[in-house]
Amino acid sequence: MNERRQTRRAPLGDFVTAIHRDQAMLCLGTDVSENGIFLRSAGSVERRLNAQQGPIVVSFQLPDSDRILWACGRPHRRGDGCDGDGTALTFTYVPDRTKAHLRAYAERAA
Repeated sequence: MNERRQTRRAPLGDFVTAIHRDQAMLCLGTDVSENGIFLRSAGSVERRLNAQQGPIVVSFQLPDSDRILWACGRPHRRGDGCDGDGTALTFTYVPDRTKAHLRAYAERAA
């Protein structure tokens, strides 16, 4: 299987809040990189997540930190991840501090 990401990914295994307009959706983040995140969710949330046109804001914590991180993204693809079906979000905006935290986390997890 070919690696699709350009940056190193790390396991997340924690809840992620995905917000589009006024809808908050609770998902499970299975892995994350500084360029995106893979989300798993229940069927109805999964359908809503993939149907969104426009930015989705995600907020989450890394396992080794109590800091809340956030980023904006858009659905990139739907399909199999390491833990099953879900949605890959490509980040369209990541604050510099968040990007640095994600990069350091992925390097430690390697």
